[in-house]
Amino acid sequence: MTKSASSPDTVRVKVAINPLEEANQKLRNALEQLKRLRLVQKVFLGLGQMFSVGASQEELLKVIGEAMGALFGNVYYLVQITDPHPPAPIACDSRGPLLPNVAQHIHLTRSSVAKTRVEAAALHAPYVKVHDEVPRLFEGSTHAIHVPLVAENQLFGAIQMEAGPGVPLGDDDEVLLIALANHMALAIRNRRLLEETAYLRDYMASILEHANALIMVLNMNRQILVFNRALEDLLGFSKDDVLGTDMFQWMPADVQDRFAAEISAVLDERPSPAGVETRLRNREGQPVQIQFQLASLKDPDGRPESLILVGQDLTRLRNLERQVIEAEKMGSLGKLAAGVVHELNNPLTSITVYSEYLAKRIRAGQIDAADADRVEKILEGAGRIQKLTRDLVSYGRPSPDEPELLNLNDLVHQALGFCEHIISKHDVRVSCELCESLPPIQGTRNQLIQVIINLVTNACQAMEGGGELSLCTRAEGEERVALSVSDTGIGIPEKDQRRIFDPFFTTKKDGQGTGLGLSIVSRIVEHHGGTIQVKSEPGKGTVFDVLLPRAARLADREELSQDRPE
Repeated sequence: MTKSASSPDTVRVKVAINPLEEANQKLRNALEQLKRLRLVQKVFLGLGQMFSVGASQEELLKVIGEAMGALFGNVYYLVQITDPHPPAPIACDSRGPLLPNVAQHIHLTRSSVAKTRVEAAALHAPYVKVHDEVPRLFEGSTHAIHVPLVAENQLFGAIQMEAGPGVPLGDDDEVLLIALANHMALAIRNRRLLEETAYLRDYMASILEHANALIMVLNMNRQILVFNRALEDLLGFSKDDVLGTDMFQWMPADVQDRFAAEISAVLDERPSPAGVETRLRNREGQPVQIQFQLASLKDPDGRPESLILVGQDLTRLRNLERQVIEAEKMGSLGKLAAGVVHELNNPLTSITVYSEYLAKRIRAGQIDAADADRVEKILEGAGRIQKLTRDLVSYGRPSPDEPELLNLNDLVHQALGFCEHIISKHDVRVSCELCESLPPIQGTRNQLIQVIINLVTNACQAMEGGGELSLCTRAEGEERVALSVSDTGIGIPEKDQRRIFDPFFTTKKDGQGTGLGLSIVSRIVEHHGGTIQVKSEPGKGTVFDVLLPRAARLADREELSQDRPE
């Protein structure tokens, strides 16, 4: 029998693989992977939703524990959370037979510290232990995976997962645990940031609310965003009354231009060092004087997004200043008393002489047409007396709070009328160069007259042997009106020029001055939004320049009144 070519010791086994069964197996594997991915996605979405609603620490631990069970099945785990700044007690959740006292520390490995770049300060915390190898934290475990919870180098805790015999942990489990830990660390960090932001917001709001200062915040449309308790107490309005309204709704029209100019200056980063003084009406409709310092608050791109106003109630101070100004005004009238008597005496003399003469003529029946001129003289003298007494009454009357439109030239003439005697007494020659087309100003008549009287009086007193006094008005650009008062007197030493506007500073002899005159002049000018400067040379004379803002043009005022909220 012929042997087969094949070796009798060789047995060939041919296994036939069904292509359909192979395809089904691949499909089942793919479905398992898809199911696994959907589970992972569901778990991570659930965690994200829980973190986004600001869950408590206990709720977070519970959700994370449920996620561990869903993702890894029957494994042991220890989840620990802490706060790095300042170090807080460790909160933890676990499943499985933990070894005694291991949960009191966060266990790290040197390799995980190097990979996550945990800040050095965290490694020295008393609740952190660093190991060369992954420690076993559960009884009977044979496999362990350890991942710290680190975000931006800050340690927020750790996750340790362990398994016993028959429950192997593979590379896929480690990758998934790392992803879960990173997600948790970022979520916890963001939650901490939100908590800190909320705390700082509430803390700052509490500071603003209870600060012993008047604090208001406006947006770029002047709408009121913050109105603190000090303002509520001062003005009598509640937050509900004012929040969201235009600040100009609570401000008189005559101060709105100045306030708007200060806002523009702040936005241009050139704020006034002294801030801006304004008036706000209270619930009774009365004006309250407030000095505000303004600053812009900028967005992350450096663009102004709001304005903060920090104010001080000046009502009492301004009332006291007004009393001082009125007292000084009465003092000025006292100094001018001799001049007033002189002004009254001259026309009274002419009235008396002409009246006696006409009485004799009438009794003798000798009245003729020429006597009409004498009657005119009597009427002229009476008119002069009437004007002087009217001006005196007006000047002596307390100044009104509300400003009015004024012509600076008229104020100069009225002030010089009060000063005629002191001008004559010191043998002073007066010259006036008054601009005929001078724009109007807005202010308090009597206070501005007092400014001119004080400057003229000081100039005359500086020219004991006579001299020249010049008063000049002019427009300074489009925004200001100027008054210059110059004399040819003894001048002011340079060392005193910096102090002449200080209260109670005087170079006059004892009993001849209080040192309040120029201080009050300066305060009145500043109150009207103006400035006053002095230039002097000893032995040659002195010049005082007063600059005052011109009143808003009629068109400007009409536009402002139309824009004002009802």
